[in-house]
Amino acid sequence: MLKISMLALCTVITSLLIKKQSPVTASVIGLSLCLIISINIINNISAITGQLGVMISLTGIGDVYIKIIMKIIGITFITQLISDVCRDNGFNAAASQLEIMCKIAVATISIPIVLSLMEMINKCIKYCLLYTSP
Repeated sequence: MLKISMLALCTVITSLLIKKQSPVTASVIGLSLCLIISINIINNISAITGQLGVMISLTGIGDVYIKIIMKIIGITFITQLISDVCRDNGFNAAASQLEIMCKIAVATISIPIVLSLMEMINKCIKYCLLYTSP
């Protein structure tokens, strides 16, 4: 993490120094930094997914739900990255639209989890009513 942070600091300073002479080069340097950080994050996520297998076997949670959560994390990560790049280059409206699209996608993808949660709540209510009624 420290190496990536130092690389980010050096890259930002370099981009700021170059920005007046060549704004395009500064943008390319910034995008390159985003790519390097993204690759690092993907490597860290792969370590997490290895541990998810252990969690699935211990808790009995269906792997369908874990896959949905991983998709949501991926969508939000990519959206945040691209949205920030859009904002850095002056495309604020596009960034906002992208974030709205992400929210809709996350809501759509999470429907099975919400339905499962509602079924669980319904079962709990029925169970409570069954054993508490006279």
